[in-house]
This record gives sequence, structure tokens and C-alpha cells, in this order.
Amino acid sequence: EKTYKEDNACFPCDPKCKNCINRVNYCVDGCEEPYLYRDHRCLADCGEGYTAVNKVCELCNTGCAECRYEESSKVCLRCKAGSYLLSGNCLSSCPQGFYPDSGTAERLECLSLIHISEPTRLGMISYAVFCLKKK
Repeated sequence: EKTYKEDNACFPCDPKCKNCINRVNYCVDGCEEPYLYRDHRCLADCGEGYTAVNKVCELCNTGCAECRYEESSKVCLRCKAGSYLLSGNCLSSCPQGFYPDSGTAERLECLSLIHISEPTRLGMISYAVFCLKKK
């Protein structure tokens, strides 16, 4: 059994911790399977705004409520309220050339905007087309 010493007495660590250093179960050296390590605690789930990377919970990028680790970088899947998702990042507004799509309250996205010009009998006419991505 893993223990820590305090005031010349030994106390058991939380069984989820690989090791601990004090009475509040300040876990060190990670967690036992299947737990994830976050802020010196061992949890079943990282929680909102975090993703698991090699059994350690890491904070998602700014404005991101849900993310995952992909090819050595964090990719946002869902933004916090009031932010727009574009290419795996959360933005406070859509950049030029993109249209804010309200989608659902949980998932605001920036959609690309394409301008098309066509000749007509009266001259050129220009209009915008919204490109929706497949779900």
C-alpha cells in the first residue's frame, strides 16, 4: 500500500494515486489505471475544457469547451458560449470572408463565403454563396 509520512506517522494514499505527499492526497507521479491525472488529482474524466494526452489532462486552447489531441496539437470540437469555431480554433467573431452560422446554441461556426461573378445582359452580377461542410 502506498503511504506518505507526516508527523512521524504513515498514512495511506488515495488508491487512485501512484504516489502522494500529504493528507489532502496531493497525487504525484500520475494515476493508476484507468484514471486521468489533473492538478495533482486522479479523475475518471478530465472535464470540460480539458483533453487527455498520455493519461494527463491538458487544458484546451482559449475559448474551447471541448477538444481532442490530434497529430501533436489540440483541436477544438466545441467552443464556449459566444465563440465561433473555425478550423479547430475558437474565435470571438468570424474573420473576413466567413459567415457566422448560429447552428445550435452549443455549436456556433464560421462558414466560408465565396463570391461569384457572372456576366448578364446588363453587366456583371455578383453574389455570395455559403459553403456548408458535410456533417
